[in-house]
Amino acid sequence: MVKMKDGDIIGGRFTKNSYASAYPNPGHIYIEELWDVSKDKTFDAPIVGSPGVILRPDDYDYLWVYKEQSSGQTK
Repeated sequence: MVKMKDGDIIGGRFTKNSYASAYPNPGHIYIEELWDVSKDKTFDAPIVGSPGVILRPDDYDYLWVYKEQSSGQTK
C-alpha cells in the first residue's frame, strides 16, 4: 500500500513487471496490479483492466510492504 501526499491510500501487488528505481536515482515506482483498499486498510479485490500506476517521489509519503499469503491475499 502507498500513502499518497493527498492522504489517499493506493493498494497493489508488486509483480514481475513492477519496478522501483534505486539510489542514486529518485524513488520512482511502477505498480503493475492495483487493488481496491477498504477503510480498514485491507485489500478487497484487484481493479480489473487497470494498467497500473507510476508514482514519482513527490506523489507519495511512504509505503507499507506486506508478504503475500498463499491465497493471493496480503495481510
